[in-house]
Formats: sequence, C-alpha cells, structure tokens
Amino acid sequence: MKYAYDIHIHSVLSPCSDELMTPNNILNMAYLNELDIIAVTDHNSMKQLNTIYEIAESYDFIVVPGIEIQVEGGHLLAYFEKDKYEAFDNEIEKLLTKDAPDEEQQIMDVFDMELDIYKYKLSGDINSRLMDVLNLVKEYDGVTILAHINKDSYTLKDIVQKEHLGLIDGIEIYDKADSESFFVDYPHFTGFKVYKNSDSHTITDIARRTNFIDLEEKSVKAFLEEVRKCMK
Repeated sequence: MKYAYDIHIHSVLSPCSDELMTPNNILNMAYLNELDIIAVTDHNSMKQLNTIYEIAESYDFIVVPGIEIQVEGGHLLAYFEKDKYEAFDNEIEKLLTKDAPDEEQQIMDVFDMELDIYKYKLSGDINSRLMDVLNLVKEYDGVTILAHINKDSYTLKDIVQKEHLGLIDGIEIYDKADSESFFVDYPHFTGFKVYKNSDSHTITDIARRTNFIDLEEKSVKAFLEEVRKCMK
C-alpha cells in the first residue's frame, strides 16, 4: 500500500529553523497535510524526539526516528527503530565539537514551552569520517539516505567513494535543484532509490500528499525494511 511521507523536517532544535517549528506545530501540519509517515531530522541531535513521541500518540500517522548528520561538509540522513535512537543520539553527542552554540537550540515540552536549551553547537561537521558514521548507523540497525544529493551545498556527492556505496540505502533529490544533469554527471547514483522531502525549516514548507512509499504496513519497521532494499 502506498503511504504519503515527508521524512526530512527540522524542529526548533535545529539552529537554522524558524521559531514556529515546535513539536505541536509540526505534528498538526503533518495531520492537516494528510501525511502518513514523517520524520523530524534535526541537525546532529535527536533530543526533540521524546517530546515528539509523547504528542504523536494522539495522531494516526507514524513518526520514524531520524537525524541529519553533518559530516565532512555534507549532510547524511539516518533513521532507526524507536528503541535504538536514544543510544545512537548519545554516540553522536560524543562526536560534537562541544563548542557553544551561536543561536538558541530549543528542546520543547508537550505544550510547546521551552524545556531546555541544548548546550553544544549543532551546526557544523561532527568529529568523524563519513565511513565511520555509515558503519555506526549500521551498528544500530539504522538506514542511511544521502541528503539533497543534487544541491550545490551541504551535499556528499563529491565525497562519496566506491567503498561507501554499499553502506548507503538511498538518495534524496531536492526538487528545486537540477536532477537530470545530476545523474549524467554522477552515474554511480543512478541505481539507488530516490526520496523527495521538504527539508522544511518553516511550518508552511512541510510536504503535502505528493511523495509516496509502498509498504506492507504503516509502521517504522516496514519503512526501514523498504529503505534497506536500496536499489530500484
């Protein structure tokens, strides 16, 4: 069965997000846009997800635990089972630079009130190579998607080497950037399944029912199993 998804959404924990990207606002907009599967993928942290999951019990769509990791100048999306994301988040926290943030990075409670300010800077590269991060995701039974691979900035398209390809489960194509010439210039990505998301940093950018994934059931497990079938 086909399910509408948007698996690249940022909350106010991401320093580049709008102040309206609170947990309740994100979930309400996903409901209004009739999405079936969403993922909140903040930069280098999954600290918002506990609140997201507490609220999401009131909704019919599923929330896949996700994160956008910045490594070696590019962005990598990773997704996990619900019982794995906190442990993986602790691993990523160890790899942060521990610099003070330039902007507020808010963790919200179920009422969209500030619960905490995250103390380490979440923008910028973590202290790890791409290969090490790909292997770490696999250690936690996660899947990886190269974020907005056809953009000119924050993309891993020129960093990915042959030895990385077997650890990548998909690529994300950014609709507003050229995709046709991308596959001509980077033919080694042609066989991968393509995902299209909003990469929303503002509430009005969250996707509507435009992109679909075919799953046996509407569950995190079924989503991860489908992504693991990485080739078209």
